[in-house]
Amino acid sequence: MDGNFFKILEFFKSQKSLKEFELVLKGNSEKKSLKRFFEESCLEGALALMLGFAVLLELEAGEEWFFLLPILSFLLPLSFNYFFQILKFEKRKREIEEQVPDALLQAASMPYSSGFANIAEYLARQRLGALSKEFEKASLEIEKGATVREALENIAKRCNSRIVERMCTLLSQGFEAGISMSLVFRETAEDLIETRTILRERSAVLAVQKLTLLFAGALLVPLVLGLLAGMVNDFDFQSFGELGVGLGEKERLGLMQAAQFSNQVYIIEYAIIASLFAAFIDSDLKKSIIYVLALLPASSIAYFIASAL
Repeated sequence: MDGNFFKILEFFKSQKSLKEFELVLKGNSEKKSLKRFFEESCLEGALALMLGFAVLLELEAGEEWFFLLPILSFLLPLSFNYFFQILKFEKRKREIEEQVPDALLQAASMPYSSGFANIAEYLARQRLGALSKEFEKASLEIEKGATVREALENIAKRCNSRIVERMCTLLSQGFEAGISMSLVFRETAEDLIETRTILRERSAVLAVQKLTLLFAGALLVPLVLGLLAGMVNDFDFQSFGELGVGLGEKERLGLMQAAQFSNQVYIIEYAIIASLFAAFIDSDLKKSIIYVLALLPASSIAYFIASAL
């Protein structure tokens, strides 16, 4: 690929958002770098572009679709891959957070004289899913000369979770102070269990609202508008012109083009608004960019397919 592209990529790589995404790839145990991720997405985009041109030629689509196709072909694979990695990381993070109370309770049950290396090895052998793997990594880091604080900070950094960060801070403070933290571990674990129950109930309600918004923005609204636009295009207005009823052919053509353009603008506006509301539900407005990148290609494709039926 062109070296200039990767010079640009290296510049953006220094930005906070791309650094965070690089941690996401590492957290997902992906062996590919950020550069490799973009290479694969661009290759998939090139394949989508060739397939899209073949479909548009077969359907005899309008010129505007040939203009939009390169943009959609680039955004769709990139946004899908990015969205997939984010969802995979969030799923892993939730699984780890689910196991944090159990890890704290088991740490509280260990003898006071146990060093962190022994506790890390013990937790690595337990059935704590991805959290056990994190303690296994911490144990290996300590064997290589890392301090307890450094190993725990690396766990918090890889997981990017406030709950995990809180657990790591408690463990670090306990071992640095050299005092028994069993009671603190137990109380924190109980608080996390109660908080988790409340958050589950809240998330269940908000998830339905978010999925409804995203489904409407990606499929429902563009499908309905596309079907209506296709039905109107199939009407035979020539007989009305012969009878002298209604608009002339030029006026009617201009009106149809304006209506189609308005439909596309409305779909874009709805996708942006739905993305903002979905990100607001997630309490993270930065996610609105991810939702927009996913909704815009999906809604455009749905509208095009529905209008061609």
